[in-house]
Amino acid sequence: MANPSFGLDRMNQSVRRVLLLFGLAAVYFVAAKLGLRFAYINSSVTTVWPPAGIALAGFVLLGYRVWPAILGAAFLANVTTTGAVLHRHRDRQYGRGIARLLPRQPVRSGRAGL
Repeated sequence: MANPSFGLDRMNQSVRRVLLLFGLAAVYFVAAKLGLRFAYINSSVTTVWPPAGIALAGFVLLGYRVWPAILGAAFLANVTTTGAVLHRHRDRQYGRGIARLLPRQPVRSGRAGL
């Protein structure tokens, strides 16, 4: 007979992962909105971008599996700022979000030169 607690444990892990992703996305979104308060040239151009550190910490601590949360939160922050879905500077923003994936491997393997 199959152990019924095994199925519940597995479902519990899935629920925890989804909650983790939503939590990270919420923190990234709030940090993005706070960072956009420093915008002075355009509503979406700022010299201070706190979500960059949040994204990098998320990738280093939690792994690549959090990328949907970062990408979704960046998209949502941009859409709620100007209402536009895609523009040249938006494309760069998504590229910067994905670029947070790159530094993780050298840091994790100890070859970062720190």
